Amino acid sequence: MGSVVFSAETPINSQITMYLLSRVLVGLARLVAARGFPAPPRTFAIFSSLVWGLVMLLFYRCPKVLQPSLAASMKKLYLDSDAWSGYSFFAL
Repeated sequence: MGSVVFSAETPINSQITMYLLSRVLVGLARLVAARGFPAPPRTFAIFSSLVWGLVMLLFYRCPKVLQPSLAASMKKLYLDSDAWSGYSFFAL
């Protein structure tokens, strides 16, 4: 069924697939914890730091591999924010 519904790589299908992947990974982590392998302290902080670090690495080294909306947001935050001409910069 999934191959019929999600066979074409469209922006909507891509978003749904990324959302499902994140939920499956969280579910697998909970399954591992339920089987007696407790998470180390500050697991979420470590995980989110690694994810953000990978985003930054990809943005600075090979930005073309990032999803266009993510790359645009990163560009606005980390490159275009060095100079601004007024408060309208924050509204765009």
